[in-house]
Formats: sequence, C-alpha cells, structure tokens
Amino acid sequence: MQALFQQLSADLKISTHFHFIAAYSPQLSLVEYVIHLIRLKELPHADSKKRVADFEQRIKLICTQQDFLSKENIINMLAHRESLVLNL
Repeated sequence: MQALFQQLSADLKISTHFHFIAAYSPQLSLVEYVIHLIRLKELPHADSKKRVADFEQRIKLICTQQDFLSKENIINMLAHRESLVLNL
C-alpha cells in the first residue's frame, strides 16, 4: 500500500507546516479518513468467504480509481484539518 501511495503521489508538490497536537488524533488523521472511505466502499459488499488476497486486490483497485480520492480532495481535507488545529 505504501509503494502504491508513493507511486501515485510522486508528482505532487506539497508544502508542510508542523503544529504541536496530541500524540494521536483520529479526527485529524488523513489516513483514518482514507481507511474510512475504503471501508464504506468495500466492507458493506464484502463476502465473508473472500480470500485475503482477493480483498487486497479489490482495495488496490479502489485506491487507483480516479474518483476515489483526487488531489483536490486531499488538499481540501488537509486545509480543513489545518483549520481545526489552528482553532485549538
């Protein structure tokens, strides 16, 4: 999954700002939101008898779809999370 993310995000130009926040905050974690989206797309339709390899392949397919998470979606989510941090 990490290699897939690196490959898909290689062309992105990202600037970062660091803020002190709690050691872990699910509400601010982009990864938690992505996991939530994957669960919404796949788990309601998942077959309990599906092999793990098939499930993994389906997750990779979801992550590579253009409409799953666009660059604009990621930018908007990061901006929203930054606004939450700045308002703490």
